[in-house]
Amino acid sequence: MVIGGEMTGDGTVKGTEETDGSAGTDDRRIAESPGPTIRAGGTVRLSSRDPKVARTVDIPPPSESYLAATLVPSTRLSTATSKPPLLILDLNHTLVHRPSASSSSNPIPRPFLATFLRYILLSDAKWTVAVYSSAQSKNVLRMISSIGLVDTQRADAYPRGKAWETKEGDLLALVWARENLGLSAREFGRNVETVKDLAEVWEKTNCGEWGVERTVLLDDEMFKAQIQPHNHLPITSFYPTNALPRVVPLAPHRARSTSPSPLTPSTPPTVPAPNTSGDDDSALLSTIYFLHHIRDESNVAAFIRDGGVDKLREQAGGEDGAVQEGKRICEELGVRVVREWDAKWTKW
Repeated sequence: MVIGGEMTGDGTVKGTEETDGSAGTDDRRIAESPGPTIRAGGTVRLSSRDPKVARTVDIPPPSESYLAATLVPSTRLSTATSKPPLLILDLNHTLVHRPSASSSSNPIPRPFLATFLRYILLSDAKWTVAVYSSAQSKNVLRMISSIGLVDTQRADAYPRGKAWETKEGDLLALVWARENLGLSAREFGRNVETVKDLAEVWEKTNCGEWGVERTVLLDDEMFKAQIQPHNHLPITSFYPTNALPRVVPLAPHRARSTSPSPLTPSTPPTVPAPNTSGDDDSALLSTIYFLHHIRDESNVAAFIRDGGVDKLREQAGGEDGAVQEGKRICEELGVRVVREWDAKWTKW
C-alpha cells in the first residue's frame, strides 16, 4: 500500500509544501470561485476569479463498463459472513478543517469525528478503510497522524516523497495523496480542481478485490467523484463557525458523454444544504446511519444509483432523523457518541 511517490518529468513532480495546491490553501477564494464549464466530450474548463486556478483538462465520463456494473441489482449480504467493504475517506472539509497547508499538523476535527472513526474502524460493523486526499503526501500524513490514524513519530520520520507502506496492525489499508492524481508539474502546486479516479485505486493496489460493487468514496466534493459517481456518498462541507466561507460552494457539474446511451448516469443522491452551522454540525452521525445500511449491499454502486441513500433519509424522517438513527446505531454497538474530539478514541 502506498502514499504518494516521487514525481518525475512526465508531469508528476513535487510542489512546495507551503502552497500544497489543495483546497485548504484559501477557503474563501475557492468558495467564491464559479463552478466548471462542461464542454462536449467531457472537456472541463475550470474558471476562477483567480486566473492561477484556471485550467483545462479532459475528464472522461463514466465508462460503459462502469455504468453496466452499476445496473446489476444489489442484494443484502450477511454481516456475519461478508467481507467488510472498502471506504475511501477524503480529509479536508470531510473529516477535518485545515485552514492552510501549514496547519496540517493541527487541523480542526469535525464534530463527532472520534465517534465516526471508532464506528468504521473498531466496531463490530467496521469497514476496510483508506484515505485519498488531494493534499500533498507529507501534509496528508500530518493530518491523519493528528487524528490517530497513523503513528505520529512514524509519520514525522517518513522520508518525503517515499511511498508509504502499511504494516500489520495499521488502521488504514491504503493512503493516497496529491502525487497520485496525475497532475502536471504546473498544476501540482496550484489550487486546481481534481478528480479521484477509483479505477486507478482498484488497478494499482490490492484494493481491486472490492471494485465497483463494494467501494464507497466519502467526499464533500461531487466533482471529485464524477468518473465513478455512483460510488460517491455525499457529505456536506465542514467549516467551523469562525471559518465559514463568505459564499457557500455550489455542487459542481459532472462531465458526461455526449453520445446517447441507455447507460447514462442517473440522478446522484441528494446532498443536504451545505453546512453553515459550523460547530453544530452532525453530518458524521447521519453518515454512520447511511454506511450502516450500505455496508451489507452486494453492489453499493447500484444501491446508490437506485436512490438508496435518499430512501434511507426519507425512512429516517429527514436529515435530523438520520442523525438520531446514527446515534442509535452507535449505542447498540457500544460506541460512545461524543461531539468533542477525543484523541484517545482507539482506547475506548
